[in-house]
Amino acid sequence: SRLWMRHTSAATGKKGIAATLYAPSQISLETDDANVSIVEDTYYPFDGEIRFYFTTTRPVSFPFTYRIPNWCDDYTLLLNGKRLPSEAKKGTFATLERTFQTGDVLTLRLTMKPRVVEALGHQGRYVECGPLLFSYAIPEHWEEDSEVHANLNQLEQREGDAICEQDNDVIMATAIW
Repeated sequence: SRLWMRHTSAATGKKGIAATLYAPSQISLETDDANVSIVEDTYYPFDGEIRFYFTTTRPVSFPFTYRIPNWCDDYTLLLNGKRLPSEAKKGTFATLERTFQTGDVLTLRLTMKPRVVEALGHQGRYVECGPLLFSYAIPEHWEEDSEVHANLNQLEQREGDAICEQDNDVIMATAIW
């Protein structure tokens, strides 16, 4: 699964786990001769709160890495309801190295504020809220066409207007309409 990845801490060399994508899930692993289970509970991407529930066979220290998405300007990290300091920047990963035990709950609250964004080339605007993008549906106009056409432009190809070329065993055909 790409939701979870095993990794080794650059700071301590200890093997740990990284929550790379957020969705309801569970992982079990063994580290320092202890069995660890982590349950991820979230409604992400519709809600910015992600909760990790830890169950261990004994208290065990390992690095737990989490992702701060690039769209997230502000977030809060809580362990068992108490705020933890974290200086990770958006678009990066942060690692919490500590001793985890059964009953620990790590909560990541990603602030999801709606904002209006100008589309590239000034071709309109859209609303972002966290990882979600909202846009106005283009009005549709339906007109049934049951007539059979030789091509979509209703043009007839003239004889001799097709050009075929071969380059490195690839045949390219170009038609002039």
